Amino acid sequence: MNNKFFKRASAAAMSLVISTLSMPISAYAADRQIIGHTPDGYYYEFWNMNSSGETEMKTDENGAFSCVWNGIENVLFRTGRNLGSVLSWKDYDDIKYEYDVDYAPKGNSYMCVYGWTEKPLVEYYIVDAWGDWRPPGTEKPVAEINVDGNDYEVYSLTKGNQMSILGPTPFKQYWSVRKENSASIDEKRNLKGEISVSDHFAAWEKAGLELGDLYDVTFNIEGYKSSGEATVNKAKLTFGDSDSWKQTNMETTVTETSTQTTTSTSISAKTETTTTEVTLPSVSTPPVEPDSKGSYFKDKFSRWFKIGTSASTYDILSCGSFIKDNFNSVTPENELKPDSILDQEASQKLGKNVNPQVNLKNADTVLKFCEENGISLRGHTFVWYSQTPDWFFRENFSSNGTLVSKEVMDQRLENFIKNTFEALKEQYPDLKIAAYDVCNEVFVNDGGGLRDENNSKWAKIYGDSDYITNAFKYARKYAPNECKLFLNDYNEYLPAKTKDICQMAMSLKKIGVIDGIGMQSHLDTRFPDIETYEKALEEFISTGLEIQITELDITCTNYDEQANAYYDVFKLAMNNSEQITNLTVWGLNDARSWRSDMNPCLFWNGFKPKPAYEKILTLADSFYDHENSLTPWGDANLDKNVDIADSVTIMQSLANPGKYTMDKVGSSFADVNLKGNGITNADALAIQKYLLGLVKNLPESYVPKEEAVSTTAAETTVTAETTTSVKTTTVKETSAKTSTEETTSTPDTTTKIAVDKTDKTFEVGNGVSQCKGIDEDGYDYEIWLDNSMGGVGSMTLGKDGAFTAEWDVREPQGSFLSQSGKYFDGNKKAVNYPRLNFDYDVDFSVGEAGNTQFGIYGWLKDPLVEYYVIEDWKNWRPSNYDQIKTVVIDGAEYEIFCQSVTGPCILSNSQTFKRYYSVRKEPRKSGNVDLLKHFNAWENAGWDVGNLYQASFSVDAWESAGKIDVKKLTIN
Repeated sequence: MNNKFFKRASAAAMSLVISTLSMPISAYAADRQIIGHTPDGYYYEFWNMNSSGETEMKTDENGAFSCVWNGIENVLFRTGRNLGSVLSWKDYDDIKYEYDVDYAPKGNSYMCVYGWTEKPLVEYYIVDAWGDWRPPGTEKPVAEINVDGNDYEVYSLTKGNQMSILGPTPFKQYWSVRKENSASIDEKRNLKGEISVSDHFAAWEKAGLELGDLYDVTFNIEGYKSSGEATVNKAKLTFGDSDSWKQTNMETTVTETSTQTTTSTSISAKTETTTTEVTLPSVSTPPVEPDSKGSYFKDKFSRWFKIGTSASTYDILSCGSFIKDNFNSVTPENELKPDSILDQEASQKLGKNVNPQVNLKNADTVLKFCEENGISLRGHTFVWYSQTPDWFFRENFSSNGTLVSKEVMDQRLENFIKNTFEALKEQYPDLKIAAYDVCNEVFVNDGGGLRDENNSKWAKIYGDSDYITNAFKYARKYAPNECKLFLNDYNEYLPAKTKDICQMAMSLKKIGVIDGIGMQSHLDTRFPDIETYEKALEEFISTGLEIQITELDITCTNYDEQANAYYDVFKLAMNNSEQITNLTVWGLNDARSWRSDMNPCLFWNGFKPKPAYEKILTLADSFYDHENSLTPWGDANLDKNVDIADSVTIMQSLANPGKYTMDKVGSSFADVNLKGNGITNADALAIQKYLLGLVKNLPESYVPKEEAVSTTAAETTVTAETTTSVKTTTVKETSAKTSTEETTSTPDTTTKIAVDKTDKTFEVGNGVSQCKGIDEDGYDYEIWLDNSMGGVGSMTLGKDGAFTAEWDVREPQGSFLSQSGKYFDGNKKAVNYPRLNFDYDVDFSVGEAGNTQFGIYGWLKDPLVEYYVIEDWKNWRPSNYDQIKTVVIDGAEYEIFCQSVTGPCILSNSQTFKRYYSVRKEPRKSGNVDLLKHFNAWENAGWDVGNLYQASFSVDAWESAGKIDVKKLTIN
């Protein structure tokens, strides 16, 4: 595979790029893509199909860049702004490019503005110049327009199931192509001009070409099976004649990278800012939703190993919540590599030729995020042939110095490791450093020995493997006690390389300085096969060392094949989880991957799950199936059964831990009440209830996201009261639902253990589906949102049951509920209560989308009934015209009707039950509801009214946005 090279502008920026140079060599050439942001805030992308030919790109300020290509299949170079599909193009003021380009296309190429929109999904081009082929080919134009004094022809194409920013899917493609070409294939020409992007968009929509939310806008040079070059002296992007969106006051100096895998960089003294992404707009990405029990990716596999990801500063700033929800281990993508933390200027001033100085400013955002959120850190890396500055190996830390001796380099190596760990401890005292890749990729690509002096400065100075041994010795000396030390490499599954790694690991194990082997696992669906990978894993396990899968991604051309490959790797890891302690995927989604165009990740852009993600989850869901004779939930004593002995084991371990203990695995399986909250007597009680049939499944409950409450075993035993709340859909939904059979959705059964104070706010959405509990006045509250459909909502508790709620579920089938009321024991007939009154006063505001209702909501038992007394509504009034009756209650007319419903309920996952309605004819926002009179009216209509289980004041929303202020709520 040819090595392509890419120029960047600062120490921080360089670290975003050069990681691609360590791409493993495999049997198939992958596409090459590098993305990031320049110091003044411009997004850039370099993409080369199949890594073919020769390519080069350098970036500069104001969107400028230069590029060269020769003998390629398809290549793209662009700079601009990634806007994240937050706003429509109409919400941005006068989008415009001013360009100055020296352009020399030698074959098929074009110069254009390029990007995407969502809702609808559109790929767009505004072409001002081209080589020997005028895009888009022989299509007939749908319109002719004049923009910026130039005539353009407009084209609209429909693409089938092709790759897009959302994965493979159909989409539209719009083009504006100038009638006259200002470029020439015979000579380089200087082209200057403006492209008023907003004017093109407006002209397209006038021609009937619909656009949506703007994902990105970039200035692009593209080539196809051709050669050429371009110097983009300026590609200035403005919004309303302003480029204030940029990050300014940055100066950089760039030196060329060699065509080998090693890299030389020169950084100007003024390059001090390290996070080029802070000026980007805040983008709300739809994260992967938890399952019905609130479990995310990391939670699903927590019994086997930690689930990690690589993360850059940009990732933390743009999608930190997604990382926090789904991963419990983070490997900084580039931010802890030597070229990111070694400080040349400080080393020259303070290092006395042997003490390199470390500066963690480039890694600060990632490290703080891990520290503040309790996420384990995998440090990466100390010794690496790549992304280690050349001056680090030279006299006086000078870029022009001669190479130092082995003895001097030994001192530098020890001080580098010492200074790094000391800085981490001093600046981030609460950071959990779980592991560190001490040495990375020290062997040649396919095995057969260490890298030689031609592609490793370490090898050139040492001449032997002492630098590896010494690095581990120094790391053991200075690393925190809990930090495991790893030897990490790629193509680790190739037999020769497997042998090299095992031999080195065993020599390090013999002197007690290594803890584990890191399998990078950059794979392809075509190579290696799972048998080859498994054989390598078995060899590594035979060393007796810990194993971690450190950089897993699987490139593909077929998503079903990719799903199978991920499934095989995860299953293999789970079956060997006693030795495998961490599985880290490399890249949050395909758009952020270093191998982006080969679609290697578990998620598409926007964190939409791919088939691979869905398939590996089936492993976690089915792993405890009794038919597979695998350990089930509740099996505290690990005898493959759940019985009273497991409950006794838990209670004994709590009562007399000195005599009775559960190991880590047993404790993990025993945590079945408020899973994630540790072992308490409530876990023993949950197992007993499961054996008696009082709960259907284990775990019985989960710690609520963001609202987890820590309790002692005694507190849990005394105050735990199992209550079940069911969210059902009653507002107008889809035409597929009928009055006789509707589908309901059920939140989890949770155990209430705490009292929440007035003014406490709960939020749902972005991965959190439900919060429920008891407030300080004794009212049961709940907020719920169907995360599978999207949206957000919040609920703030008031005094005496009052609350406020806001929501936006304007998504297809988006649903939201917020309620406050009382639960009853379900043993007393509802009509036998002497009094049951709701006195309320609300302010209610809802938009035109969807529909919303509020009123009294609850459940009856024996027979099972879900009931509603609806006091007000918006956009749709619940009704059943076939069976409707009118009754007068408290001087007001209500329409009552009954439906049969099959779906989830308070007693089981799915069952047939009745639903009773009282719908007020004249809506109101305050008043008194005598619930007993409604019960009596239903009985008089011939409907059975059983025992009272729940009565609450509820607001229920469907595909709508709004807010409600329940200023007063008194239940007598």
